[in-house]
Amino acid sequence: ILTHYHSYHPSALRRILDSEIVRYMILPMPVDEDDRGVLSEILYLCEEKNVIPVILEDGIYAKLSESVYYERILCESIKRSSHPTVAYALHVGDESLLYVGSSVNESDQIPSMLERISDADKIVFGRHGPVPKTEYSFEVPFSTEIYAINADLYPFLSELSKKNPVITGKEIWIRFTP
Repeated sequence: ILTHYHSYHPSALRRILDSEIVRYMILPMPVDEDDRGVLSEILYLCEEKNVIPVILEDGIYAKLSESVYYERILCESIKRSSHPTVAYALHVGDESLLYVGSSVNESDQIPSMLERISDADKIVFGRHGPVPKTEYSFEVPFSTEIYAINADLYPFLSELSKKNPVITGKEIWIRFTP
């Protein structure tokens, strides 16, 4: 999943595709000419490596298999950063995983995002995006699995971990029930 475009992304993706098996590459809609140029390079790389590119707008689902859907919920620029604030969902059977970027609370869509966070079965608080400048909190059911990459970006996790276990690390593997 690529959240936005930078000129170095095609070479970084080539290194990944040279060492990993990738079937799908989920890409955002380009917003300007620079993005379109980077996307063109990435599409060429996908063709070369036999990867299926999926380009999505916000709120659009992509069916990856019979029981797996991907949804781009939010990709919004904030004035203080070149990185967008992002949120994505992966639906596997009856379970949903929500990836929340580091500054989602600065989005204009925070009320609906907090509702999505409360409804998710699994939540990953990611490290990518602008460093959070303001704190926020929310409630989740006890059964919600919570994962954090760079947990120090999220001060509310210490309070949340009193009720829900929080799994942290630089790489996180998440298992879905078949």
